[in-house]
Amino acid sequence: MKKLLLSTAALAAFCSSAAQANTVFTDRAAFEAALTSFFTESFENNPQFDAVVTYGDLTIEETNGINSITNSLISVFFTNAVTDGSGSVWYDDNDDSIANFSFANPINAVGFDIATSASETASIVGPGFTESISVGTSPVFFGIIATSMFTSFTVDVSGGPEVGFDRVSYGMGTAATVPIPAAAPLMLAGLGALGLRRRRKAQ
Repeated sequence: MKKLLLSTAALAAFCSSAAQANTVFTDRAAFEAALTSFFTESFENNPQFDAVVTYGDLTIEETNGINSITNSLISVFFTNAVTDGSGSVWYDDNDDSIANFSFANPINAVGFDIATSASETASIVGPGFTESISVGTSPVFFGIIATSMFTSFTVDVSGGPEVGFDRVSYGMGTAATVPIPAAAPLMLAGLGALGLRRRRKAQ
């Protein structure tokens, strides 16, 4: 009987823990429609060239490489990542460079346009998520709404190309609800009924 009750409790816990999951987006419109509040940085002002650059609540840092993030207008170093206005931010990925994005306040959603000087794979890693996307000379969008809050994430592009970003949108969104398997409620009901039956027989 105790084993049955434990099994029922474990199944109920599983169903409740499976209620939400990280949601990944490749379409900006769908991503922004799922946000409840957000801010977008398009890097139009305050040109900078340093290992660490800050734009309001957003800070970007390059480590393990040349250690320079550049905010420039119409970059001539590679096919441009600009998708909004005329500014973008970029760095030269080499010697295992990693771009670190950090935020002044906790968020659970971030999205951005990314382009590189050669076709490569970008790994986006944050607390509770690790995603990979294919990138190239034409900007592509990546967005994620996570089930937990975070204040930083990293982007690591293999192969050593120049990497550019634009329209970094960040804030709060609603994580996707994962449907509970149709059989789970029936199984819970069945286990409960079986437990009651055994209890009555024991009395």
